[in-house]
Order: sequence, then structure tokens, then C-alpha cells
Amino acid sequence: MASYALMMETMKRAMGHRRMEATKMEASTSMGWFRGVWRRGGGKARAPPTMTESEITNALASIELSSRERDEKDLEVVEVYSLDSYVREGVLVAHGESSYALPMDIDRRVLNSYRTTWTGRVTKTPVEATAHWKKMFSVVESRHFDDKKGNVDYGAIALDDRYGEFEEATCELRSIRLNEGQLANEDARKAFLLNVYNIAVKHAFVNVGIPETPRQRSSFYGGVGYVIGGDFYTLDDIEHGLLRANAPHPSNKFASNHFKDRHEAKYALSKLDPRIHFALNCGANSCPPIRAYSTSSIDAQLDLAASAFLNSTVVINEGKSSVTLSKIMSWYAKDFGNTTHEVLRFIASRLKDHRKAALTSMLASGKTPRVTYAEYDWATDTSEPRPFSLNRFVG
Repeated sequence: MASYALMMETMKRAMGHRRMEATKMEASTSMGWFRGVWRRGGGKARAPPTMTESEITNALASIELSSRERDEKDLEVVEVYSLDSYVREGVLVAHGESSYALPMDIDRRVLNSYRTTWTGRVTKTPVEATAHWKKMFSVVESRHFDDKKGNVDYGAIALDDRYGEFEEATCELRSIRLNEGQLANEDARKAFLLNVYNIAVKHAFVNVGIPETPRQRSSFYGGVGYVIGGDFYTLDDIEHGLLRANAPHPSNKFASNHFKDRHEAKYALSKLDPRIHFALNCGANSCPPIRAYSTSSIDAQLDLAASAFLNSTVVINEGKSSVTLSKIMSWYAKDFGNTTHEVLRFIASRLKDHRKAALTSMLASGKTPRVTYAEYDWATDTSEPRPFSLNRFVG
């Protein structure tokens, strides 16, 4: 029996022309952002690209697989050319009258829709699963990383056959419950959610592109995400609703919490740990580096991440009694302390050597130093422009 991933990659190849047409249509339509179907928090999206039964059958017949490829994948020829086998395995989903679409094209906001059902477990625990997915993505990413320029070709990743295996693996999230088993422990849930968020950002860069404007960033982080245990969580849901203990988005000055009356609030961490801000990577150059977090070492890992980030970004001018901080410390100031003095004390305790001595001395004088914030660098490591769009179906 052919693997699901091989069947999906074969069907993606068969529907490649139609998916490319849909993507190019979006890119060439100046009003594309405003046309289509409204998606909660995620802008507008058109109907998915589809093909009729006869079109799919003809497309499959034109695909030539080498005998080596069939042998390596244990692929039966009949499975390549049988429409029924793709429908039975869930590789194709009926959409409209006598037409079919790929499951991941139905709603591009949902990153882990490569397959919509999942049974069993690949790894022993959910946290181990996230480390496994991170490694899988890193392997594919390394194949499209330019060592000289230090950037990544996300479009090439989307077309890499190995990327399909990563996409399928993340569908295990659909069967993971946030309050059961290992994740009933808050340290484990914290490590799990940090890893999931960081993986999701990279996953989204490949699937739907990279936001370039404040409006696009709002739709990207507020609209794209994963189905976890049957519930859909956007990147904002994971960060603010779950990791920040159901705290409101910093731009929402009047809200008291993120989830409001949504049942997902019961999965939020009970206490906000401000160190998570030094572990979350939104994909921008100004973000902290990505690491894999574990249950047993999460506390030490977050201490290390906080120290590394602060010591590399905090600039102290003793002569002017001023401190320059990352913009993160402005956006989430209340997570670190109720006053500027408290925020600076949090920072001072994690600085090293002369920085620590200088800031500690300033605070001991009884006067609060003047604080400024460095410009946030939203640029990413992409090798070429890749604007965010829910109508992006191929690399």
C-alpha cells in the first residue's frame, strides 16, 4: 500500500497546474485581498482550486513514475491511477458538484490539514513530537538555505517532496489534547506550546507567505494556525490565550482576556511567565533565536534564553542615565512589571558583568533611568519577496 504522503505528493503533482493558476490569479489581481470568502481573523480567501473526475484521471495518466521510485516507495501502479484510492484515503475531498480539492486547499489558514484524520502516535510524548517536527523541518530547510547570504528559499521548500512528510507529521496535533497525559503538567504544556508556535511560523511562511504590513501581520498571526485536539488555534491564540495565561493582545487596551467566553480558556497556563517572550520567534530578524524546549529543562532553558536575549539587546548609557531596550519590552511591559522601575529590575537581574553593575547602580540611586526602544526589524530570512496570501497554493 502506498504511503499517504506519497499519494498526496502525487496528487499535488497532478493538480499542480490548476493550483499554480489559482496562485498566479491572486498575485495578478490588485483587488485580490478584498475578494472571496471572509475567514475569521484571516482576511479573505477564494474557493480552493478544484478538478473534475475526468481532469484528475487524465492528469494522473500523464504522470510518469520511475520503477526505482515505485520500488523505493512500494507503490502499486494501480494506486497511482485510481481516483477511488485517493478519495478513500482522504487525499481528495469532494468540493462542489463532481469536483475534488486537496484537503489543505479548503482552508489555507489551517496549516495542519495535509490530512484531516490522525490515529496513533509517532513519538512517545507530545513534547518529543514537537522536537521531531522541528528536526524534520530543519532537514528540509537546510536543503534550501544559502550559506553565503544566510537566507532561505521558502518557495523551494514548498515544492520539496520531503516537506510533505513534515506536513503530514504535524497533523498529529489533531489528536493531542492540551489537558491530558503529559500536557496536564504545565511545564510540559509550556514547552510544547513554545515549540508548536515556533514551528507554526515557519510552516506558515512556506504555505501562505510572509506578512509585510501591519494589516497583513494582524491577519497572519490572528488568522493562521493549527488544529490541536479538535480546536483551531491561531498564532495569537497560542501566544496570548495559552502561553500568556489568557492575557489580552497588547493592542487591545480594553480587553481583560484573550479568549473571553471561549472554552479554550481552560487550556491556558495558570500563570504568565514573562520569559516566554525570549523563546517565541515570530519570524522577524529582531526575534529571539529558535530552540527546542523540553519538559525537564524548560526552566533553565528559559533563564538562558532571557539572559542571552537581554545581554545582546540592552544598551546602557551611564553618562546620560539612559537604557535602550528591544521593542518587545515596550509591547509587553506589563508582563515584566507594573512600573518602569520594576521592568528594569527584571532586566538587571539577568544581565552580566558591566551591564548588570551599571543598571543596578542606576536603579540604586533612586532615580529611574530614561528608557528608549530600538526600532523593531520585521525583515525575515527569506531569499525573495513572498507576500502573505490565503490564496497561495504552491511555492
